[in-house]
Amino acid sequence: MKLDVVEIRWLDSSEFAGWESVEEARAHHPFIAVTVGILLRITTEFYMVVQTMGEAGVVMGNLVIPTGCIVKVTTLGSVEVEVCDGSPPEAP
Repeated sequence: MKLDVVEIRWLDSSEFAGWESVEEARAHHPFIAVTVGILLRITTEFYMVVQTMGEAGVVMGNLVIPTGCIVKVTTLGSVEVEVCDGSPPEAP
């Protein structure tokens, strides 16, 4: 199976702790986050990317980004992924 590798620029929430003036607090804003990963799924509500895929068809580092937060998606390339059928891998 061939999957795209993408860079997603998206608007993320921010949080600041500690005492500050009202003026300082009003100056805070969301920021643009940049995520690079293997695009696993797209729906009208979100994009799903994973950071790592194992040979056995398992994934790690799954991130779901709401579509409304996405600023830009750039396809960087693609990877060929084998999905395991349960049988042991062949020896090299």
